[in-house]
Amino acid sequence: MPLGQRRDMIFQHDGAPSHNSVNVRRLLDRVFPEKWIGRGGPQTWPPRSPDLTPLDFFLWGHIKEYVYQTPVNDREELHMRIMEAFATVTPEMIRNAGRSLIRRARLCIQLGGGHFEHML
Repeated sequence: MPLGQRRDMIFQHDGAPSHNSVNVRRLLDRVFPEKWIGRGGPQTWPPRSPDLTPLDFFLWGHIKEYVYQTPVNDREELHMRIMEAFATVTPEMIRNAGRSLIRRARLCIQLGGGHFEHML
């Protein structure tokens, strides 16, 4: 990734306890000063973000469904299936995820940040 692009990037860090240690937050402060989203970070994690993040509401589910449709035998097979799974993602799927993000954001605003997944 070009350096100029990295300078403008904001890192979205998940809130998993194992990823939330003081050492990890210090590293993020050093690598992404004032430009990371997460627990204890300079930018707060959006409320109900799994409903608003295409990686959570679309991509990970799609990839996991493809990869784990049958048991995985070894690391090499897992790697191959992950690569194949990402190759199945089409531009139309990305466009649909973008449209879904807009719909979800509108519902979130309409409900004042309340739960809206039941309305999808």
